[in-house]
Amino acid sequence: MSYRDTFRMLVSYVSTLISIAIDNLKISDIMTDVIAKFLDWSEIERKASVSSRNNRLAAIKAFAKFLRGNLLNI
Repeated sequence: MSYRDTFRMLVSYVSTLISIAIDNLKISDIMTDVIAKFLDWSEIERKASVSSRNNRLAAIKAFAKFLRGNLLNI
């Protein structure tokens, strides 16, 4: 559930940040600088703990690793 919540928040955050509807977001819209801003936002604005921030980063890294592995096998 934590990974699911991370991606719900991330997609919503990115959509708002770059003013694009969620349905129109692409993986390429979620770059390293955007992820860093998201993590900062979650810690500062949402008052998330450092461990929550690290869990969110772990979820994002795991998904990126999954994508890399699957894209290479196409």
